[in-house]
Amino acid sequence: MKKILIVDDMTVPLMMTENMLSGKYQTFCASSAKEAMEIYRKEMPDMILSDFRMPGMTGYEMQIELQNEFHKKIPFMFMTAEKSEEVESRSFDNGAMEYIHTP
Repeated sequence: MKKILIVDDMTVPLMMTENMLSGKYQTFCASSAKEAMEIYRKEMPDMILSDFRMPGMTGYEMQIELQNEFHKKIPFMFMTAEKSEEVESRSFDNGAMEYIHTP
């Protein structure tokens, strides 16, 4: 079964996303980038689905740090209410698979 790490600092979107995906995937949830990085190192999920804006470290910063640490492109999808085209473009430039706009 494929593994997905879901990262969001807000509980409701985190649990809703986990609920939608848990039937088809083995899911892991983290409420911060720091926690997500610890889970990634332990579980090595197939993909990370992350909020973009979080306190302490953005999803983009987490993506760069993990890819530098593991010396590979890690499949990332961002889900965020962030509407900046610059942020979306930067995410894709760094290898994000998708950028999902949320309300």
